[in-house]
Amino acid sequence: MNFTIIDAPGFVSRDKGDVTKAKLESIVLDLMRPPNRHIICCEDTKDWASVQMVELIKKDPEFKPRTTFVYTKFYSFTSTFASRKEVNRYLANMCPPGHPHIFFITLLSPNIRPKPSETDLYRKIVWQLQRRDVSLLEGFQYDLNKFSKHIGLHNFRKHILQLAIRTFEEGVPKIVHDLRNKRSKLENELLVNTQQIERLNSLRFREIASKYTIDFLRTVDQLITGSSVGNPAIHGQTLEQEKERVFASGYKHSNWVNFYGIPIEFSPATSGIAFHDSKLYGGQQFERLLHEFKAVAEQQEFQELTVDDIITAAGSRAENYEWAASDLARKRSQEALVPLINQAVDRGIFIMSRLADISENILEYARRKDTNRLRAHTRNLNNVFDIEQYIYFTHHVKDLYQKFVNETAEICRKKCMDEFHHTNAVLLGIY
Repeated sequence: MNFTIIDAPGFVSRDKGDVTKAKLESIVLDLMRPPNRHIICCEDTKDWASVQMVELIKKDPEFKPRTTFVYTKFYSFTSTFASRKEVNRYLANMCPPGHPHIFFITLLSPNIRPKPSETDLYRKIVWQLQRRDVSLLEGFQYDLNKFSKHIGLHNFRKHILQLAIRTFEEGVPKIVHDLRNKRSKLENELLVNTQQIERLNSLRFREIASKYTIDFLRTVDQLITGSSVGNPAIHGQTLEQEKERVFASGYKHSNWVNFYGIPIEFSPATSGIAFHDSKLYGGQQFERLLHEFKAVAEQQEFQELTVDDIITAAGSRAENYEWAASDLARKRSQEALVPLINQAVDRGIFIMSRLADISENILEYARRKDTNRLRAHTRNLNNVFDIEQYIYFTHHVKDLYQKFVNETAEICRKKCMDEFHHTNAVLLGIY
C-alpha cells in the first residue's frame, strides 16, 4: 500500500518579508481541500487556549472528518502537572467525545536521534519513550479507559494503518465498478474498430471520396444554375457587400477604374443594374457582374482624335485610311476596355471561388441533419467512414476547384485579349 506524504509549510508567528501568515495559510488550505487527502495537524503540546490547528480546521466543515491531530513534546508538558485532576481535565479538553483522531507523542530531538539505517534501535527507543509517557500518566492515576488509546506513536501508527485499510476497502467496490465500465467501453470500441478494419479497403475509400466529390460538384452546379439551398440570407451578397469583400480579399481594385487608374463614376441604381441591393451568390451573382460590366463599358467614351494621331497611324501609307482607322479603333478600344476586362475577370474569380466554401457548408449541414450519423458520431468519435475525418482530402478537392476556376478565368481573359491582338483590320465603309 502506497502513501503520498505532502509536507505543508509551517505557520509563522509574524510576517517576514514576502512570507506572510495569510499567504502560508492560503497555501495550506489549498493543499487540504482535495477530499481524497487525510489531514494530519502537528504542533507542540500546549494549553487548550493556545492550540492553533483547531481554528484552522474550523474554516471548512469538510476538514474535520478527515483530520488527525498530533501533539508532540508530550512528556515535557505533562511533567508540569501536579495532580490527577489536572491531567484528566487537560486530556478531556483536548480529546472531546466523538473525535478519536487525537494523539500525544514524544520523540527524540534531532541531536540524539539514531541514524536512518539503525531502524531496530529507533523502534526500541520510540517504544521506550511511549512507555515513559504512560508511566508518567499512571503515576498521576489518569483515566486509563478514556485516554490510553491517545498516547504514544504506536497508537498513532495503528490509527493511520487502520485508516488506510478502511479507505482501501471502501474504495474497492467503486474501483471494481469503474473497471467493469472501462472494460465494457473498451470492448465496445474494440468491436466497432474491428468491424471497421474488416471493411477497410481501397474500394470503400474510393467510394467515400467519389461520393463527396460528386456531392460537392453537384452542389456547385446547383448554385450556378440557380438554387436557394445555399441560404441567400447567410451566404448571399449585395453588390456593395461584394465589392467590400473583394477589397478585403486582397484584389487590387474593388471599384471600376480606367486605363489610368482613375475611378469611374458609376451608380448601380441609376444605371439600371438589376438586383444590385439583393443578396445573391453563384450564377445570379455572376450575371449581375456581367450586367454591371456592360453598363460600365457602355458609359466609356474614347478620347477625341487629333491630327497627330491620324498621321501617325497612317504612317507611310498616306492614302490607306482603312488601315489607319482600324489601328486607331483597336488602340482606343483597348485602352478603354482592357482594364474593365481584367477587373471583371478578377471579380468573376472571387464570385466563383466563394462557391467552394458555400458548398462545403451545405454538405456539412446535410450531414449533421442525418440522425443516424449523429448516433454513430456519439458512439464512436473516430468513425473512419466519416468524410470529416479526412480534412486533407476535402481541402484538396477545394484546391482543385480553385485551380480550375483560376485556369478557366485565364482562358477567358486570353480570349478577350485575342479580340484586340488578332484583329488586323476593321473594314469600314468610306463614303
